Amino acid sequence: ISIVNAYFILSTLLLFAFAPFLITGSAAIYSLLAYIILNIAYSNYLKHIVFIDVLSISAGFLLRVTGGSAAIGVYPSEWLLIMTLLLSLFLGFGKRTHELLYFKEKAPLHRLVLKKYSLPLLRLILLGLILIIPIVFISYSFIAHKDDGKNYLFTFSSPLILLSLFRFYQLTTNKEHIKSPTESMLKDPLFMFTSIFWCMMVLMILYM
Repeated sequence: ISIVNAYFILSTLLLFAFAPFLITGSAAIYSLLAYIILNIAYSNYLKHIVFIDVLSISAGFLLRVTGGSAAIGVYPSEWLLIMTLLLSLFLGFGKRTHELLYFKEKAPLHRLVLKKYSLPLLRLILLGLILIIPIVFISYSFIAHKDDGKNYLFTFSSPLILLSLFRFYQLTTNKEHIKSPTESMLKDPLFMFTSIFWCMMVLMILYM
């Protein structure tokens, strides 16, 4: 594809992306604009800065949440934003860990920023997030649902969250022959069973 055709396709896609929000006057256009700017900054500069690269990816997830919420006229809760941030950081640092293990000495050739990371530090970050994420979820259970009497029920699902986090950590750090831990995660029977069971459990708690 030529550069001229690429710019034409890009302009057309941007037009279709912005048109619905311009017509409806939705505030989601600000999230979309910020997301585009973030992606340009990430592709040209931020992806080369240690830690900032993963934080930029997490910011992208947050902008998707705020944009989607604005599009349907719903204000996202602080708990949703916090959990989105923590889980995206866990996935991002997990991917960096696996890339170091998978590519070994060739890791910087695959991604330049990897030469600034170390496995002990990344493992420490992942273990810290494994500790923080369930604590935040349990805090959400007791604070956000203290009035409807369902707070203790939500805490019963926290072991499933821990199991999912441990399984992803295992896929990230102990499966060097796997090219992508996120793809393997979606194909892993244990992870999928745990995730589906947790979703069913939460839905039952909310609507029963």
